[in-house]
Amino acid sequence: VILHLRPLPSLDVFLIRSLASNYSCQREVLSYFEQHFTVLKRNGLEVNISSSELIQSILHVYKTLGDDDMIVSINSSLSTFKGTKFALSLDMYGFVIKSTDAYLALIDRVDGARKDFAPPEFELSVWEDRWVKGYKELSQWHLIDEFAASHGDPELMMECAWKVKNWDKVKSLCASPSVIASLVDGDPVTKMSEIFLAIHEGKLSEVENLHAQTAQLCLHKWQLLPSIGTDSNPHKVLLQQFQRLVELRESSQVMVETSSHSSGRTIPDLKNLLSSWRHRVPNSFEPISVWEDLFLWRQQIFDAVTSNFSWSEPGTLATLHDRPWTCISLCRTARKHGLKEVSMLSLSNLTECAMDVQDAFLKLREQVFTYRNATASHLKGGLNVVNSTNLSFFDARQKAELFRLKGFFLDALNDKTSSNQAYCNSVQICPTYSKAWVDWGNLCASLFVITRKKADNQPDAKLESTKKSNQYLAQAMGCFLEAVRCDASEHSRDRIPHCLSMISNDGAQYGILCQTLEARGVLLPAWVWLPWIPQLLTSLCRIEARAVKSIIGEVVKDHPQAVYYSLRAFFLERRDVDRSRGQDADSKDEESLLSVKYAELLMSNLRKLHPILWSKLEVILEDLIIRFRPSYEAELLATITALLQKASSRVELKSSKEEKNKEEHSLLESYHTTLKRIGMKFFNKEKPDGSKSRKAVLFHAKYASMFECDFLRQQTGPNGAVYSGPASIPELVERLKRWKLMIEYQVSRVPSSCKLQEASPSLAWYSCEPPDLWAGKNVLPFVISITLSRS
Repeated sequence: VILHLRPLPSLDVFLIRSLASNYSCQREVLSYFEQHFTVLKRNGLEVNISSSELIQSILHVYKTLGDDDMIVSINSSLSTFKGTKFALSLDMYGFVIKSTDAYLALIDRVDGARKDFAPPEFELSVWEDRWVKGYKELSQWHLIDEFAASHGDPELMMECAWKVKNWDKVKSLCASPSVIASLVDGDPVTKMSEIFLAIHEGKLSEVENLHAQTAQLCLHKWQLLPSIGTDSNPHKVLLQQFQRLVELRESSQVMVETSSHSSGRTIPDLKNLLSSWRHRVPNSFEPISVWEDLFLWRQQIFDAVTSNFSWSEPGTLATLHDRPWTCISLCRTARKHGLKEVSMLSLSNLTECAMDVQDAFLKLREQVFTYRNATASHLKGGLNVVNSTNLSFFDARQKAELFRLKGFFLDALNDKTSSNQAYCNSVQICPTYSKAWVDWGNLCASLFVITRKKADNQPDAKLESTKKSNQYLAQAMGCFLEAVRCDASEHSRDRIPHCLSMISNDGAQYGILCQTLEARGVLLPAWVWLPWIPQLLTSLCRIEARAVKSIIGEVVKDHPQAVYYSLRAFFLERRDVDRSRGQDADSKDEESLLSVKYAELLMSNLRKLHPILWSKLEVILEDLIIRFRPSYEAELLATITALLQKASSRVELKSSKEEKNKEEHSLLESYHTTLKRIGMKFFNKEKPDGSKSRKAVLFHAKYASMFECDFLRQQTGPNGAVYSGPASIPELVERLKRWKLMIEYQVSRVPSSCKLQEASPSLAWYSCEPPDLWAGKNVLPFVISITLSRS
């Protein structure tokens, strides 16, 4: 109600701000604050950004909603330094390292005590807050801890303390007045720190009570949030906290089991728990700080388990924790986020950890990946790591992956020959490894580009270079298709359109590329070609028709329904085009003849292989064409509407009187010709009435004479000139408008829906319901109703 009052009442900002968090009305409060800010600006009042409670309240509400993009945008619009805008832009686009460096440079300028650089308090707080957030993503908890201690931020100090395993500091902070005040305010994150401390100190009897209290605080905060929508960041944060609560309860159970088994010198079974923790991980696109909240705590639990069972054998001890997989998963996620430093920091935690061969391979692979997409020195370092690895412990697929990585580094260092040999070794070791085939194909495709450029620069040896480049391209096509045959994943299937586009390099002859497609295309699963059926059918009209025919033939065998309608339409279209060129065989294009022949052969094969399916598809198609085609009135209405729009646009054009008369005479002749064609189409007198349907006869009897009278009857003008139909374009427009209104009225009388049994009895037999798999189940009869278009 307050938002609709005019003038807008001026209320206490702190009061309205408290309503947002206590009564779940964040959006309404934001609307009030924004309108209030607009009114102040409109009245010419200057709002002091650094000290304005209004601005701070707007940012606070957006923070509770988790709208970080909006916070960054507001800070950018209110900032006065270009460096602030630049750093915030980097931050908004996800450049964590660059934005953090930019914030740090701005803070260092302030610490340098330069007199000419005195930023407002508001911008300085923005730099510090965004710098802390960036360093959280970079996992620099020791530096953040120093910053929090210097600024006296107890909540940030608490978070850093348990992550760097400073439990004495956590215990002292839990007794501090500021932390106790936040607990009274109902902060679940602070309460969760008490659970961390209780599990670490072995006070497992208190964990259940603390867990219940924290869960109640989270549920209370959930109640105060707005309804879940497309942008539910605060709900996402609470869901992450709920997940941490689940793992804290499981952690306490693990500690109970480990203490009891350790005292009895027995080994607990933690496989189910470790398996569930592997599946319960954040999404790959979520920030690294979210991953670390879970994984750093898991590593501390693994440390506790390891210390309790230090007396056991290393192989047995390795089954009681999952530290290698945890560190490698965090490393992989950080690498995909472009944070190589965090990735290397995670791998450094595995220096003295026993692991099996699979985990050792994954660690080595992630270590090698950190050298990719870097300078030449880093590429050489990655190549040295691969070359110095002992491969005797790995299986064939793991060896193939290492040779693939070796080929990548050699290719990046521009050693194409050695790279080609490395990829060859990779597929020889494991012929079913699709990634190696794909990378080898990419190498061959790059060699094709290099060879083609050389051919363009050397006209004398162009023929030989073109032949060699096509050989490289054929090898690339063979590698891509073999990758799909080995593993038809999306990563491999992405190369199929590239393979189809390569065929054009064969020119006008059936060359090596067409031969490669014919030999290897039929070996692929038929379903991988389903998205490319239109392209395959179009290829039947070109030189590669013979190769494509075999592929479509395999699709017809396994998936006839997917290809039937497209193949039938293609066959009828090419046949009509072929007949329209005349009966002289010498004048016909040979490729056009082949396309009709191949399409007819494929249709014949489909009828022979799937006769029942073919008959049912024909019945469906016949009903769709005959029973659901637009009425004659609807077709005539569409034709008249198009002609009316064209004629009306000509009437609106302005020109000189002489030019207008000449243009009108030529336009009238073209319109009269068009009207004659319309009359021949809808009111053909030469066609006998016996060959017409009942609807056609009634339509002819109702409109034929009227159409002929208005548009086709010949008349003699005052000057003795003979013309047919209207004598001027305005008169033609008026008659077309009258006909449009008349036909629209007839079309509007057609019912908008009807029963499917009445419109098409054969289609009514097909049910959209799943089959009845339980005998004796009573299913009530139902009537299918469809909507018919009037146009």
